[in-house]
Amino acid sequence: QEAATEAIPLEDKLVKAGVRSINASFDAEYGGIDFSEVSPNGPKFPTSSKLVLLQYDIESPVAESTSAESAKVLYQTLDAMANGGIYDHLGGGFHRYSTDRYWHVPHFEKMLYDNGQLALLYSQAYEQTGNIQYKQVAEGIIDFVLRELTDPRGGFYSALDAETDGVEGEHYAWSQEELKQILGEGYPLFAEFYGLNDPVRFEHGYVLHRVTTLKALAEKQKTTPAALESQLATMRDKLHTVRNQRQPLLKDDKILTSWNGLMITGMATAGRILKRLEYTAAAEKAAQFILDQMRDDQGHLYRSYRADQARLNAYLDDYAFLVQGLLALYEATGKQQWLEQAQALTDLQIKLFWDQKEHGFFFTTHDHEQLIARTKNAYDAAIPSGNSISTRNLIELTRLTGDPRYREHADQTLQLFGRVIKRYPNRCAQLVQAVGEFLETPADQKQSSLMISPAEAGFAQGSLEQFTENAAQLASVTPGLELLAFAGLGQVTPKKNLVAAKAYLSVDKLPAGKTCQVAIVLTIEEGWHINANPASPDFMVPTTFTVKSNQQVKLSQIKYPAGHAFTVEGFDEPLQVYEKQAVIRGTLTIPAAAAGKAEQLELNVKYQACNDKTCIRPTTVSLKGKFQVAGPGEPVKQVNQKWFQTDGQN
Repeated sequence: QEAATEAIPLEDKLVKAGVRSINASFDAEYGGIDFSEVSPNGPKFPTSSKLVLLQYDIESPVAESTSAESAKVLYQTLDAMANGGIYDHLGGGFHRYSTDRYWHVPHFEKMLYDNGQLALLYSQAYEQTGNIQYKQVAEGIIDFVLRELTDPRGGFYSALDAETDGVEGEHYAWSQEELKQILGEGYPLFAEFYGLNDPVRFEHGYVLHRVTTLKALAEKQKTTPAALESQLATMRDKLHTVRNQRQPLLKDDKILTSWNGLMITGMATAGRILKRLEYTAAAEKAAQFILDQMRDDQGHLYRSYRADQARLNAYLDDYAFLVQGLLALYEATGKQQWLEQAQALTDLQIKLFWDQKEHGFFFTTHDHEQLIARTKNAYDAAIPSGNSISTRNLIELTRLTGDPRYREHADQTLQLFGRVIKRYPNRCAQLVQAVGEFLETPADQKQSSLMISPAEAGFAQGSLEQFTENAAQLASVTPGLELLAFAGLGQVTPKKNLVAAKAYLSVDKLPAGKTCQVAIVLTIEEGWHINANPASPDFMVPTTFTVKSNQQVKLSQIKYPAGHAFTVEGFDEPLQVYEKQAVIRGTLTIPAAAAGKAEQLELNVKYQACNDKTCIRPTTVSLKGKFQVAGPGEPVKQVNQKWFQTDGQN
């Protein structure tokens, strides 16, 4: 454990120094990081925590960005792993690490923690690039986990063994003769794509790995990439069926809270990005299993579950990684229960693990069995450190709830490890990322970056609570209530908003048993755009508008404006985007039973802001306002009509 002995300013150059340190260890020839020219033939690991930081850096809007180099390092590494023998091309999922520089021959054990982190990485890489191979790899990971590492009650098992009768890798290896017999006339094509014409590198046979691209081999075969992939997929399925007849590999069927948290994060994110509802549902089922079966009467987590018994006091990693998964589920589903559970567990984590004197989180609880020394770890390894993920969770909870306690604990943790971050940034990549995320979250932020503009609202700027409590006052100043008078969306630095929003109702009171109109006016920073709805290409994140209500008010007939074409180098077709201003309109239906009651509407706008070089992470912002539903016979006036007169443009 190293703690700070001097105050280290939290500034963006710490993030850039960490990114440069990681990029400097890149193997430019074969992909991968932590490469040493002194010992170039050493094993290679996925190093997911570092790759996640590079993925974050690619979206950075900061001037003199390192994002171009980070993109080169990240995508070449993801390509090398996806093409290599470390990825199971028949059954999906990644093996533990590569025993060689070339990613050809792995250590064949498959670990849940690796696959959870890599599912997250490849899903987000697909979201960033539209590269279909990244989507296929992410699906391959999750399909493997659901098929082979999922308990019927929902939890995820820990690992799949590497050995058959004491021989590592035999389950995955093939001889040329066996493959020729199974594939027949298709063998030459399969061999050319999966490296079977090269010398064998593994003592027990060939390990499948891609040695060319679909495009290159399709051109050589005078066919299309899609037709070639269809042929190869049929042969892969045939081989997978044969392999499944071999002696099954042993499973480590422990359900570990921390590793499940990593997989819940990856699976929920993949479900959201890839639009695979069954992935999101499986992640929810796993989370609910842990919450139901792996807590004691006081709500404290257990670490491990096996044979119908939960045991061992949970460690910091268990709380941190599960909370991260719950936050990913909240982003994927919008269900308030996941945010509430994440908050409750974080509050409990602070109570059980927080060092009141020196700050930061201990690895064990205050009432854990007595150890000679209680440690605090800042360094990432095969899994990220508990303090780094805890800090990132605290920052996200600050953004979602506006609770300043979470930001204060995040600040104190970063200050504690400031010297470590400065001296050894490549060893604590997730803390480095936390610094960047911390700087993006203003210290005076209220819930969802909500800010009230005095010029627009007609009264002194105040908090969200002041705004909602003074709704009637605001309505009298601006008839029809300018909902959420001014909201900062996509705030990438404390000083700059990329997208601003105003929302308007067409009436001064909500009409019970009838409908009214709502309009969201988005103003987009010069030089930036957000994706249209529907998005084109379809892998882009569309701008969406949804409403939550405590009086069962329903939003329907949403009308998104038409986007316009925006050409980006590297894309085969232009994007459809909104620039400068976009107005989204919809119809609100108010139940008759709500007459005379108070209503709180929550408007959710999700968007992704981009320029011609980079994209900011997709953002969902919740905007709230209190309203009165008109009582029986109470008149309702039409207001703000200029926003509901369409001219064909918006």
